[in-house]
Amino acid sequence: MKTILGLDLGAASIGWALINEQKNKISIVDLGCRIIPYEGTEGKDFTKGAGESKNALRTKYRTARRGYDRYQLRRKYLVNALVKSNMYPDETLKNLPKDELWELRNKAVYSQITLKELGRLLLWFNQKRGYKSSRSDANVSKKDTEYVSLVKSRYEKIKELNLTIGQYFYKELSKNPFFRVKENVFPRKAYIEEFDTICNTQKAFYPDILSEDFISKL
Repeated sequence: MKTILGLDLGAASIGWALINEQKNKISIVDLGCRIIPYEGTEGKDFTKGAGESKNALRTKYRTARRGYDRYQLRRKYLVNALVKSNMYPDETLKNLPKDELWELRNKAVYSQITLKELGRLLLWFNQKRGYKSSRSDANVSKKDTEYVSLVKSRYEKIKELNLTIGQYFYKELSKNPFFRVKENVFPRKAYIEEFDTICNTQKAFYPDILSEDFISKL
């Protein structure tokens, strides 16, 4: 007598059967099927050869949650700092049309704006942090992807023009109101430089409030 375990692999299941062979007689001892549960699009992705393990999906969702939680903490800290300094914008400023908001961001680089207007810009900066590479020091010398090369080339362009990100977008939107801002990503360094430029300009008008300590905390 010979006992055989047979397996049948499917896209979302494993079938099995335990078979006895004795001379010319074959009998099935037991059989069953193990279903692999998939959630959302996992099953479809698996059949396309693009499936992800549950751990990989959990890691992706957990990373997204952490990123959102950190954003909320940064936002809360900034709001508290602006309220304490009487810089938190009113409803009119919070609902300022985008074209006027870009104009204000351009103006803040070289001219005085109100503290509440500055607060509105800081809340805006809080939403956009720019691109930052996650590449380790050991991989710094590796060739950039096409995406990263484009990000860097945009940064070099505004440096040559001696413009901040806000000034560049304001200039482009003045020429073409349908200019795609979201498609033009800049490195985080460029946002930090614009923040520093605006704060240094406004500090000359509000030295008692915009101290070096307060700016560094922001």
